[in-house]
Amino acid sequence: MFLEKPDLYAGIFRVLKAGGRFAAHDVVQGASGPILFPVPWARSAAISYLQTSEAMRKTMEAAGFSLMVSNDVTGGALQFLDAMIARGRDGELPPLGLDLLLGPEFPEMVRNFHQNLKEGRSGVVQAVFNRMS
Repeated sequence: MFLEKPDLYAGIFRVLKAGGRFAAHDVVQGASGPILFPVPWARSAAISYLQTSEAMRKTMEAAGFSLMVSNDVTGGALQFLDAMIARGRDGELPPLGLDLLLGPEFPEMVRNFHQNLKEGRSGVVQAVFNRMS
């Protein structure tokens, strides 16, 4: 069973002491269409639980957090994936990498993730939330 995001954030809130901070680096749903699958976090839409960055903020606030700062880091993620794709073309996979965990679909997952970011189907945000009480 997959944990729903409201339950996940409520659980983080529960174990974080008052005044504590939670930093997130997360993939978010973009506005330019549906996600192309497979991607590293899901092989199909049935198990993908992306939210828009606005919905993520609202879900965190509903759990009791307040947003301190949020940055769109999609450009950096694209650069990282560009380099990963180039290394894969050159046959330079690391001896211990995500490909071992995700299996033979890993190259397609990376290419789809890259295309989703490039086309605005998804994005990547970094945010810091504070537990007020």
